[in-house]
Amino acid sequence: MLKVLYIDDGVAADADWLILPAAYQWVAERATAHSLPAIFAREQPDFLLIRSLTLSAALFSSLEQLHLTPKPILLFSTSNERELIRMALSLGVSAYVLNDWRAERLAAELLLGSLRFEEKRHWQAQLQQAQCQLLERKIIDRAKGLLMDKQHMSEQQAFVALRNQAMKQGIKLADAARQVLALASWMDA
Repeated sequence: MLKVLYIDDGVAADADWLILPAAYQWVAERATAHSLPAIFAREQPDFLLIRSLTLSAALFSSLEQLHLTPKPILLFSTSNERELIRMALSLGVSAYVLNDWRAERLAAELLLGSLRFEEKRHWQAQLQQAQCQLLERKIIDRAKGLLMDKQHMSEQQAFVALRNQAMKQGIKLADAARQVLALASWMDA
């Protein structure tokens, strides 16, 4: 069962709206934006459900503190200011629902928030992997360039030398390239 932390800014929520689908359970009710970080740390929820008439500085501050511990966040608000919505999304809000907090739609909204959260995490992981591969490619190219310059090798010969060193030591090609660069740096010092 997924634990949901409910935050609001004093909005009078009707009891019907607070009924969660069977797969979810409340861990705290009626917390405020100011109390969010402390309650979040104590309760360790799986999902945040925020209902706020206006997007306040206190809410943004709390979301910023939680940004390091990503969780799906579903935010219901009456604010349709583009920059405020953009800021909320940049701070980890998975789904932003404008002026529509009907009990019969809550299950669908929670599902949407979860799916958007998972999709964002997937693309962030893909981006991080691509950035790491690019960085490793740059390191390998620098090491090949160094071998070509200092050892008078062709690009192919430099690559083969790096590959052979990596295979001999049982390490990744980028790690062998780092070793070459570190050794050259040490020799130049």
